[in-house]
Amino acid sequence: MREYRLDFAEDLDKLGCKVPGCDHTGERGETFLHSICHFDAPTWTSYRAGVLTISCSVCGRTVSAIAVARRPTARAAP
Repeated sequence: MREYRLDFAEDLDKLGCKVPGCDHTGERGETFLHSICHFDAPTWTSYRAGVLTISCSVCGRTVSAIAVARRPTARAAP
């Protein structure tokens, strides 16, 4: 089974722009997830076992793996 590196909100919040030559650091509050290895290539997104994985469509390198939270289950009344 493939190993995933999970990103959390804090990890995504501190990402800067990965576009070559760009030096802004996400001051607009937006993050775009694209591959660094093949910048102009599209990405593939898959979901398995609670993890959303974004990968480069050319070489398969993982761009990000994001854990998807489940809704809390309601506790039975005492």
